[in-house]
Amino acid sequence: MMISLDKLYLSAEYQPLINTSDSSIYGYEALSRFTDVDGRHTPPNIVFDHLHHQASLLEFM
Repeated sequence: MMISLDKLYLSAEYQPLINTSDSSIYGYEALSRFTDVDGRHTPPNIVFDHLHHQASLLEFM
């Protein structure tokens, strides 16, 4: 599946990490979310797979 990374918006959702012994929250995990201009979601694994195959896209200026 080909995607155009420059057409996606990055956001994050935070999922609580729960201590199973007392149900308290001890931290949060940040989850990447990607949507296009029409609000359609692109699964993170597709975006990251695309990035890993084009290492130049991960370089910072």
